[in-house]
Amino acid sequence: SMIGPDGGTYRPDRVMIGNGRTIVVDYKFGMEQKAAYTRQIAHYCKLLRQMGYENVEGYIWYIALGEVVPAAN
Repeated sequence: SMIGPDGGTYRPDRVMIGNGRTIVVDYKFGMEQKAAYTRQIAHYCKLLRQMGYENVEGYIWYIALGEVVPAAN
């Protein structure tokens, strides 16, 4: 979990750190791609940057669709 400056608690599904990169992945199981998901990942990336992590990348993995989509980094 991450605690944001607003006091809110945020829980990305997976954060991987190594080789100078930080990668955030959120899993979605529905059949619909939504803009709200991209905003969610972008927020996680922003929080990680504020915490001092560098080269932060975000992805949404649509399990049912078999797609991994880069989010706004």
